[in-house]
Amino acid sequence: MQYTARSDLRKICPSEIAMLPLNGVGSSGGFWTSSLNSGFASMTNTHGLGKTEMVKSFAATRMLHFTLTFDAKAWAKWATAAGVDPRGVAFVLNYPETVTGKRTTPRTLVHFCEQIQGIKDLKTEIELVATLAAACLDETSVAAFVSFVNDELSTLLHPEDILDAKSSKDWQKPFSELAKGKEGGKRVNRIAAICTRLFLHVTAGKYQEKPHHAGNFAEFLLQEAIPNDLRGSLMMDLSRHASAAAKNLLKDKRLAKLLFEKL
Repeated sequence: MQYTARSDLRKICPSEIAMLPLNGVGSSGGFWTSSLNSGFASMTNTHGLGKTEMVKSFAATRMLHFTLTFDAKAWAKWATAAGVDPRGVAFVLNYPETVTGKRTTPRTLVHFCEQIQGIKDLKTEIELVATLAAACLDETSVAAFVSFVNDELSTLLHPEDILDAKSSKDWQKPFSELAKGKEGGKRVNRIAAICTRLFLHVTAGKYQEKPHHAGNFAEFLLQEAIPNDLRGSLMMDLSRHASAAAKNLLKDKRLAKLLFEKL
């Protein structure tokens, strides 16, 4: 979204600009300008996908212009803390490009997640899910979510599945299925989504550390399917985090050695 600083607009034509604040989520906030009869500027805002058209070139050099882009990880962090349906969070992390449509925005996505919160099995209720999605999102987003439900959600791997597992066998099969595409290629986007959700889970304020978590976390992170750069990035992010519980996950000797090599 591109917009012009409010203070500058008011200085140029204070009597002809009306500001209507939008209470959005994350990068979806903004404001509208109206009654611009003097032709200084006009602005359209589609909840995160607006643009500013400057009619007078001299006015453009006297204003501040910003471009805001959607950050899936930043939104996922907020959404996880806010209790948004984890299936919706997983969808955004796998298909971040679908969130920047005309109707599909961070705000409408949260609204959609609220509608499906009470549906335990999305696949068996796929027609209802598709109808609710079409009422909130763009057609491409609806198609992507339906595909996500049909192809991936049945084996969705949650952070708790890894950390609280009695054995790595409990999650290795679904992880292997997610990590490989239908043609056998590695699906790095899915692996990255699982790692991101795992990071957000252990760094959240409500996370409760348990003795077996460190061992299970290390067992997961040492999987050969996880790319080295992704593994190293996750460990570095945890080492920099202020949470003591998050850092304790790196005390496993195998991970400590890998982290030391990254430093």
